Amino acid sequence: MNHLHNNIRILVKAALVAALVFVATRFLSVSYGNGYVHLGDALAYLGAGLLPLPWAMAAAGVGAALSDLTGGFAVYAPATLIIKALVLLFFTSRPMRILCTRNALALVWASAATVGGYFAADMIITRNLGVAVVDIWGNIVQAVCSTALFVLLAVLCDRAGLKKIINK
Repeated sequence: MNHLHNNIRILVKAALVAALVFVATRFLSVSYGNGYVHLGDALAYLGAGLLPLPWAMAAAGVGAALSDLTGGFAVYAPATLIIKALVLLFFTSRPMRILCTRNALALVWASAATVGGYFAADMIITRNLGVAVVDIWGNIVQAVCSTALFVLLAVLCDRAGLKKIINK
């Protein structure tokens, strides 16, 4: 029974992260050209510091893809589902701090995966190198803003002892 209880707790936390990623991606965003810059990635990174990796990857992918589906970018939803999951590959939830060395280094991978992933998606979806190249700038801005916001949120959450509180 304890194992079932733990799985339900993780599922509820993952659903909450997915919902937060969705809201922050869909409604806390600024449109540009072929896409938009949003706060959802920073919350996905935060989720990766709080949840076991497969759960965090699923939550980030689902939350962001739902934003694409409801925000006029449905054609990008499958790519977003994959990209957002891959972006979290090197994060960890193991240490007691969200902003640990590994998660700080994972931000480099996350930024590269965001820019590279959406460049590839633009090439597949639009079949237009010009569009893909123009969108690189927005994806770089997205990656930089997400990194900065995650660091700020992680420091605040670590100071508040969030991991200890939610793991009771």
